[in-house]
Amino acid sequence: MWIRNVTCDSVRTALIRFETNYHGSRGGFYSTLFQNFLIENVRGDRSGECGFYAVGIEKYPLKDIKLKNVTLRQCKTPYIMRNVEHVSFENVTLGGVKMPAVPTETGETKLKSY
Repeated sequence: MWIRNVTCDSVRTALIRFETNYHGSRGGFYSTLFQNFLIENVRGDRSGECGFYAVGIEKYPLKDIKLKNVTLRQCKTPYIMRNVEHVSFENVTLGGVKMPAVPTETGETKLKSY
C-alpha cells in the first residue's frame, strides 16, 4: 500500500500510526497483519506525542514498512516501535532530528493519551 503527499498542522498522538490490536465492538480480539507499506512525502508541524508509532504483537509483527521524505517539526518522542520487522527510513526527520536509515525498536509501547 502507498500513502503519499500528506500535510497536516497538528495531530494528537502520532503523525503516522500502526497498531495491530483491534478490539471488536462485541468483544474479542482481532489481530491484523500489516505489511508492505510505503509512506512518502508526509509533512507535519506538531504531534502531541510522537512522529511514528508502530506497535505490533508477537504473533503478528508489523512488516516491511518504509517511510520516505517524512518531516515532523515538533514532537516529544521521535518514534515508538515494538514487534516490527524490516522498517526503514529514507530522508526522515522527526521532532527536528534526522532519523537513521534502520531504526531500532524502543522499549515503550503505549501512547500517554490513551
